[in-house]
Amino acid sequence: MDHEQCISLLDFVKEVPDPRKARGQRYSWELMLGLICAGLAAGQKTAWAIARWAKHQQAELCRLLQARRMPSYATLYRALRSLDVEALEVQLAAYARRVEELEDAGDGSEAAAAQRWRGQSVDGKLIRGAGAHGVSIQLLGLVRHGQATVLGQRRVSEGTNELGALPDLLAGGDLTDTVTTLDALFTQRAVAQQIIDRRGHYLMVVKKNQPTLYADLETFFDSAPLPPGEDDRQSDTSAGCAHGRFERRTLVSSELLNDYLDWPGVAQVMRRTCERTILSTGARSCTLTYAITSLTRAQAKLKTWKAFGATTGPLRMVCTTCAMRPWARIEDKPGKGPRRRPWPPYATACWPRCGAEVGAAWPMPSASTLGT
Repeated sequence: MDHEQCISLLDFVKEVPDPRKARGQRYSWELMLGLICAGLAAGQKTAWAIARWAKHQQAELCRLLQARRMPSYATLYRALRSLDVEALEVQLAAYARRVEELEDAGDGSEAAAAQRWRGQSVDGKLIRGAGAHGVSIQLLGLVRHGQATVLGQRRVSEGTNELGALPDLLAGGDLTDTVTTLDALFTQRAVAQQIIDRRGHYLMVVKKNQPTLYADLETFFDSAPLPPGEDDRQSDTSAGCAHGRFERRTLVSSELLNDYLDWPGVAQVMRRTCERTILSTGARSCTLTYAITSLTRAQAKLKTWKAFGATTGPLRMVCTTCAMRPWARIEDKPGKGPRRRPWPPYATACWPRCGAEVGAAWPMPSASTLGT
């Protein structure tokens, strides 16, 4: 994406409504949100950390944000408490989609043209630290593969599970030319039908919560091969050594069950065999995982599934705005010094370009620089 294509995050966040009263305002709402986003992108987790970082980088921030001075910690804290988080999430998701559209339009290489399908995962997580304040908050997110861009998220209502929040999450975006990978909890006919209706594709892990479907796949792949000319099974094997173990992975697919299975849009069934050897002990294990997809072989070959991860394990995802909720994280206290634990990059993935630029321009100050 060249300079002419770059867009500003402030153009999106300024659409978030300002909840403050007009009387007594010293800082514009756009400045407050811009400072919060820049602080998060630079690795500051809490309101206190953002205020401390802004004071340290005051000259540069005032120049870029066209401000006379930076707001205090108390001002930032009040702004965060009154912030409409859902409205901010909508604007951040819109910004992420716009950045992705510009990058796709600007990349005209043959490799980009060949990689037509865009992978995205659905997974839910609890906001860390919220339980310490008596509130347990669970969010369901839609995350782009590779860039870890958070495309959208919904809060899971109390007394329900993640499955109840999924229809609203999928309805919030365009699924054209996407492959949504889902774990076994979301392997439901209604979910598959919704994705197909929105012109998307799915890759669903099948476990014993769908007993009939699981038994059909297990019986089919365990059965003896059909006579030559009738068996359409294809396989692809890969091997690698990492994290102290050697793994051999074999992926087998077939289209013979498409008419037999009562499942919306199914075009292939797959089994993944993972043979693992621990190098230090020699212990061996073998794991079988079944999956179904709506993509045909003509649309995606076996090797293509390596880009999507033929099985969707638990996705490490953090809510993009959980750090903006003052009650969701324990604040750094004055006199304690800064907490130097690194902030995971996927936690601010909604503004990846902003994070790269701001993080380079304003690195996190050291304890010796800030003092206690």
